[in-house]
Amino acid sequence: MKLNPNKIPVNQPCVICNGHESRALIDLDFEQFSYPGKFHLRQCVSCNLIFNSPRLLDQEFPKLYDANYYFFSQTAQQAIAHVKSQYLRSIALIEHTPVSRRIVEIGSAKGYYLALLKALGWTVQGVELSAFAASFAERMFDIPVFNGTVETYADQCKERFDVVAAFDVIEHVLAPDKFVRAISQLLKTGGTLILDTPNGNAKHIQTHRELWSGFIPFHIYFFNQQNLQRLLEKYGFSVSTAFSYNNAFQSYQERKKMVEPSLKEKIYETLGIRGALSVLKNRVMLIGETKSRLNKLIAQAAADVQKMPKYMDTPDASLPLAATLEGENLVIIARKL
Repeated sequence: MKLNPNKIPVNQPCVICNGHESRALIDLDFEQFSYPGKFHLRQCVSCNLIFNSPRLLDQEFPKLYDANYYFFSQTAQQAIAHVKSQYLRSIALIEHTPVSRRIVEIGSAKGYYLALLKALGWTVQGVELSAFAASFAERMFDIPVFNGTVETYADQCKERFDVVAAFDVIEHVLAPDKFVRAISQLLKTGGTLILDTPNGNAKHIQTHRELWSGFIPFHIYFFNQQNLQRLLEKYGFSVSTAFSYNNAFQSYQERKKMVEPSLKEKIYETLGIRGALSVLKNRVMLIGETKSRLNKLIAQAAADVQKMPKYMDTPDASLPLAATLEGENLVIIARKL
């Protein structure tokens, strides 16, 4: 993957507050992702929105999301464990489950979350930018997936949904205002929006700096509860629930030890074969991902989540950072008025 080194300034004016002033926050290097030059992060002085500027040209972003995108390298067990947790801090928290149970997930990836909901009786639809991931969801789980952007899908979709979910997506999009507007088009009046995103108010941004888990070259915007709510209200949403998760505090040294590459990884990097090995790993992994096996795992996951505690009943929800919404990740649940 080779990315065009040319970049453009963005968020002028700010997508949240229309402000024109921002301050430099941090510069990062992402050589391991072949990101050209520095990754500059700035912060709006008015609403505190954190954003990457200048950033890559619009046409460069699809190149980042091929079959070797890091999130698609999860094993089936890892992916299912992940979506079980997602379910317990999303759909499981909706007080009045819609009778028709129709949901569209934006950024549906390989379809594991929608497969779980399908097993729980939901009618599901995916929207996914990656052709590889969209095809996987359709082949393995028989889930309809629109391959493209939510803006394009919303313009041609006649259906209106009870729930729209977007996990770890809004931080990736080039125009968050257009993204939210498209979601509003897809929702019924009274419908529910669930957003899950890295928290722009995370305590660890201050303590971890360049090592913070949210800082990767795929992420363009970092919202906090206040500025994300402000954006949603522009497009007719009322926020009913906001909370952070991954609220355990971790020191800089603890984080550094966690992300330090192993000796084996360093050798692979030095030899220039790390990328090729990642491709090989993904191909080998796909051999064991048969349709029958994956759907058996999903059926078991559907049985599991009905016995597991909802997120609000877990120890993480009672940690000090939870009270101040300073955990690593932010969840917003909003209703379309």
